[in-house]
Amino acid sequence: MLAGLLAALGQGRSKNAPRLTTAATPAGSRGQGIVEYSIILSLMVVVAGVILIAFGGALADVLSVIGSAIDSAT
Repeated sequence: MLAGLLAALGQGRSKNAPRLTTAATPAGSRGQGIVEYSIILSLMVVVAGVILIAFGGALADVLSVIGSAIDSAT
């Protein structure tokens, strides 16, 4: 059991055993995650804008009703 744990941690490993290291990332893909998240965020902003433009009047009416209900309750 201890030999298995030591082997998993990289100690007591034979010369032919594979090393558990991470591969280096290519230079062109370092900023790929940031770009993907920024594209997703940009699409969300565009979709929110389209929803607000399409449903702006109805949303204003609903918020007005909610506001008047709150005012009348207090």
